[in-house]
Amino acid sequence: MGLAMSLALTLVALAVPLLLGVGAGASKLFDDPEAAITALNRYVLFLAFPVLIAVGMVDRAFALPTSPAFYAVVPTVACLLVLGLSVLRKLTSIGGDAGIIALTALFGNTAYVGLPVIEGVLGPKSLGLGALAVGLHVTTSMIIGPVMLLSWGEGSASGAMRRALGKVAKQPLAWAPIVGFALRLLPAEVLEAGVLLFTPVARSASPVGLFLIGLFIH
Repeated sequence: MGLAMSLALTLVALAVPLLLGVGAGASKLFDDPEAAITALNRYVLFLAFPVLIAVGMVDRAFALPTSPAFYAVVPTVACLLVLGLSVLRKLTSIGGDAGIIALTALFGNTAYVGLPVIEGVLGPKSLGLGALAVGLHVTTSMIIGPVMLLSWGEGSASGAMRRALGKVAKQPLAWAPIVGFALRLLPAEVLEAGVLLFTPVARSASPVGLFLIGLFIH
């Protein structure tokens, strides 16, 4: 099978759960679609994706990147984005909407869409690096995004920072890379058994995440 065909099949496979979500909404599969979206989102955000990231990190073949640039790129891009929005906020009429734009742009969709695409296109071996990058992105976004949202609205930047740090401390996605690396200290046979047990949960993250996006779109 050629590379182009393989890539096309990967993209179609990613689109299937998304389209099923749209179909579920169109066919009124759920009596309360908003409640279904909330429940699925909690499952994916607080359980499935953190497990997927941790499982991606426990592979001992994955070596922690040593280049400072790897750890600097996400915060640098976030700061440049905020700087650009600060200029636009002063030069245009976006005003109080700048905080909402900043929050949306900073968060993106690196977990719900990014990790499934990374795994589908580059293979399971890419999950370790992708998981670490997502962890950095989520942590950076959860700190900077709410601060911009509140400080450019009607809130206090210092108060927003305290609240943001509290949210990060409670967010499994931010802790998942650290947990994954800590688990690598376990004996190989214990680690392999744990990965085998949790792999089904990790594998459910991408399709369930894409499904709920399709349901939300509808």
